[in-house]
Amino acid sequence: MQPESFSSQEPQPPVVEAAAEVKRPRKPIGKIVLLILLILIVGGLGYWNTMLDANLKAANLSLAASQSRYDALTTRNTKLTSDLGQANSELTQVKTDLEAANAALKTTKQDLSKVNGQVSSFDSRKDKARPYVLILESVFMPDNEFKWMLISFEVTLIKDKELSRLFDAYIDQPNQKTYEAWIGYIISKLDEILQG
Repeated sequence: MQPESFSSQEPQPPVVEAAAEVKRPRKPIGKIVLLILLILIVGGLGYWNTMLDANLKAANLSLAASQSRYDALTTRNTKLTSDLGQANSELTQVKTDLEAANAALKTTKQDLSKVNGQVSSFDSRKDKARPYVLILESVFMPDNEFKWMLISFEVTLIKDKELSRLFDAYIDQPNQKTYEAWIGYIISKLDEILQG
C-alpha cells in the first residue's frame, strides 16, 4: 500500500522561501553611523572656523582701537615735548635776561641780595603753583578717554587733602556746584601761592 511509501518521505520546505531569506539585504548600520559622525565632524569644524573668524575680527578691532589710542598718546607726547622745548627756550631767555640784570646790579651788594631773594621766592612760588596750573590745563584740554585719569593722577601728586576731597566730590557728583568748588579752590590756591 501506499502509506508506507508516503511515510518514508519527509516533507521538505519550499525552496523559494529559503532563497528569499538568503537574498534579504542587510542594513548598512556601520555606514550610517560613519556618515553621521562625518557630518558632525564637518559641522563642528565649520562652527570652530566661524568662532575663530569671529575672535580674529574682535582681535583686529581691539588692535585698531589700541593703535588709535597709541597714536593719540604719541601725538600728545610730541606736543608736550614741543611745549617743553618752547618753555625751555623761554626759560633760557629769562635766564639770559636775569644774568644781564645781575651784571647791572653788581654795583650794589644790597640790591643784588634783594633781587636774588625775589628770584628765589618767585621760583619757589612757581614750583608750588606748577601742579595747580597743570591741573587747570588738563581740565580745559579736549575731552578724551585719558583726560580724567590724567587729572586724577595730577591731583594725587599734589597731596593736598582739600583739593583731593573737592575733586572726589566732583567725580562723585559732577554738577555746577561741585565743579565751582573744585576749580575755585585751585584758583584761590594759585592766588595764595602767587601772592606769596
